[in-house]
Amino acid sequence: CGPLLGWGGVYVWAGGPTLVGRPRPTAILRSSDPSRCGFLCDLPLGGQGLDVLDLTGDGVVDVVACSREADARGIQAAGAIYVWAGGPRLAGNCDPSATLSVPGATVGDRLCNTDGQPILFGDVSGDGQIDVVAGTAYANRWPRWLVGAIYVWRGGARLRGQVAPDASLTVPGAADNDRLGVITEAQGF
Repeated sequence: CGPLLGWGGVYVWAGGPTLVGRPRPTAILRSSDPSRCGFLCDLPLGGQGLDVLDLTGDGVVDVVACSREADARGIQAAGAIYVWAGGPRLAGNCDPSATLSVPGATVGDRLCNTDGQPILFGDVSGDGQIDVVAGTAYANRWPRWLVGAIYVWRGGARLRGQVAPDASLTVPGAADNDRLGVITEAQGF
């Protein structure tokens, strides 16, 4: 990933009784975009772009980070969500085990760019696995611009490689500048 200064990276230290003094990180997690490194966790104050939870359903905690500036699927600043599967392979310099992105995104869609929480987790599909819910107020849906969208990715073992959303939620009949995901008084979408 080259120098991480200004580009973002997630540093991981193994816990336990040896976590004393000034230990070196156990792992440095980076995006799979070596040209930009995806500006990991580059969210404004109040936005949480990093979480640890068992997203892959194997009983081991995984690391999840979103980057609204990531170039995904060849589209500049489309945004992406990165998943690093937890376990003993989470050591050294690590590329993500899964990249969640939106096929058909346009330049500047910026997944994870919403008011409030940019990424939420819960079993919204009803299958017992933790799912990912993320949106962007900047999604364009031809012929409309800045209508916004919310996306759902089902969790579980299938989260490997490039993963498209299982559901794409938009407002029927949306007008230009509706920006689904922009709120004024409450957190969420």
